Amino acid sequence: MDNTPPVITITGQNPATITKGSTYTDAGVTCTDDTDGTISPVTTGSVDASTPGTYTISYSCTDSAGNKATASRTVEVLDTSSQTVDTPPVQQDPVVTITAGSGITEGSTATFTITSSPAPASPITVNIQVSESGDFGATGPATITVTGTTTTYTITTTNDDTDEANGTVTATIQSGNGYTVGGASSASVAVADDDVPPVGNSGTLTAAIKSPIDRVHPGGTLEFTVTLSAEAQQDVTLAVNIDGNGLWHGLDYKVRGLDGYSQLVIGAGKSEGKIYVDILEDAWVREPMLIYVSIELVSGAKDITTSLAHGGINP
Repeated sequence: MDNTPPVITITGQNPATITKGSTYTDAGVTCTDDTDGTISPVTTGSVDASTPGTYTISYSCTDSAGNKATASRTVEVLDTSSQTVDTPPVQQDPVVTITAGSGITEGSTATFTITSSPAPASPITVNIQVSESGDFGATGPATITVTGTTTTYTITTTNDDTDEANGTVTATIQSGNGYTVGGASSASVAVADDDVPPVGNSGTLTAAIKSPIDRVHPGGTLEFTVTLSAEAQQDVTLAVNIDGNGLWHGLDYKVRGLDGYSQLVIGAGKSEGKIYVDILEDAWVREPMLIYVSIELVSGAKDITTSLAHGGINP
């Protein structure tokens, strides 16, 4: 006796979805029976594609022994005309501006605040140009990463020994990707010089040493002249070094004109000084020789333009 019902297989999607106004074509089913083979299904139900709602299509198969199998498909008709699509807001580039911190003394760090309105959705790289009024060795990074509403930017300065006018260091926002440069695109921090003004004309005065024109013999004197670029308004002190180049101080030569053995002082109101090297009568001079005299600045002037001279000695 055959008691086994047929097997129904639904073809296509179940449940199925269509939009209002479209055409629905049912994909149907297949029915197979272990005795009768393929059986034609019976389909009931319909879909009104013009009316949104849920519809059911029913299927049944009966074999020759009277065994019956059923199945159904759900079809959803959607009305998309009344649905609204949420469009995400367009992300606007933040507007970036800069403000300056308090004034500083040279050698300190100037601080600025970069403001992003609104805060960037993701980190942005902001381009910065650094400039200065004065000579403070101002340096700062060419870019800075901005991740929030405010970011600190710094410019370093160098401390020196030169008296100079006060000035400023400036940070200016340059254009770049992912941001808009706002109206307050540049800011300056005041920089105060902390050096003591030079005494008299020491800030401009220079010194140079000149070699003797004539060579001398033992018993003679080499005269070295140190000339200032102008009459000194203050004492100018120079360190003096003498290289006998094989001759010995005290045995072969002696030095005059120095304050002690190592310094030449050119007093206020003067524009030159002398260094005398006396070659002793019994100096060990067996061939033409040179003695070298060099000077270094200690105080009272700005610079030395010629620091080394030499004098010749013949046997």
